Parts: sequence; structure tokens; C-alpha cells
Amino acid sequence: MRNARLRVFTSAITTAIVLVVASSVAFAQASRGSISGTVKDQQGANLSGAQVLLVHPQQAVLQTTTTDANGHFSFDNVAAGAYEIRVTQSGFDTQRVSAQAVSGQKTNLEIILEIAPLSSQVTVTAETGQAQEKDKVPQAINIISETAIQQRTTAVLAQVADEEVGLSLQRTRSHHCRHFCAWTDGK
Repeated sequence: MRNARLRVFTSAITTAIVLVVASSVAFAQASRGSISGTVKDQQGANLSGAQVLLVHPQQAVLQTTTTDANGHFSFDNVAAGAYEIRVTQSGFDTQRVSAQAVSGQKTNLEIILEIAPLSSQVTVTAETGQAQEKDKVPQAINIISETAIQQRTTAVLAQVADEEVGLSLQRTRSHHCRHFCAWTDGK
């Protein structure tokens, strides 16, 4: 009789533990959702191979994925809350989108990437190996636009600089490298 009571008690405790664990697992799953979407360019074409990050509000990257051939991505089993979806693709600007993961639901996004503008800037200074931002150069400088350089018939940067009004060009040669220094004549 004592063993029978012990078995009933043990069975009841085991059943209670199983119910508690099962309900906590079910609750944890119910408090999660998913975030998915499609990444497209400005003309509406799907972009494959884009990197998509799921970012926590404190900027921690929680998950990463890559868009498939149809531009789709998905983050499953995401804790309910607010997130940032950050999308990068070569040739496009990085896009940041707010997203909300809702318990037991799937949030669907459509993200449009804009083509990144082409731009670059080269600053030539009088000191070898001392490239500086144009706003921080202490002497007067001439800024030659990319279009102006492309319109010239010369293909060598030193020739372009030599043709610039108010610019003097000094060519030097060391045993390690060739370089040129340019400066304005103050006019």
C-alpha cells in the first residue's frame, strides 16, 4: 500500500512537471513571431544576394541572412518587439527599416533599395604621402571636378594638374617612388 501511494505521488509530480515545462515552452513559442520580406530596386526588380540584418534597438546584430533568387528573406522565431532591418547590396545605398515582431504573427516588408551615387574625391597636397580633407588643408587649393577632368584630352593626372590655371607642378623622383606636388601660386 505504501508503494502504491508512492507511485501515485511520483506519477502526479512527474505529470505536474511535464505540464509546467510544456506550458512554458508553448508560452515561449507564442511570444515569438517572424519578420520576412522582399528586397527590390527602384524599378521593382527583385534583388538576390542582398545582405539582410536583424538589429536589436541597442544596435546588436541578432541574425543575418541573404535574399534568395526572388529577393525574399525571413527571420523566424524572433522575440516580440521592435527591430531594425538593415539591407546592404553592392551598388546600392544601405536601407534601414523599422519592423515590429508580433507574437504568433508574420510581419511582411517590402524594402526598396536606391542606387548609390557615384562619387570620389582626391586631395593633392604639397607634402608627399599626406592626403588631407580639402577643408583641413591650410593653403589655398583648386578643386577640379570629375567632369572637368573627363573633358580634357589628357589621361595623365600630372598633365591635368599642369593645365590648371594658378597651379604649379613640381616633379620629383626618388629611388622608391615617383610623385608630384602641386600648389597654387596664391592668385
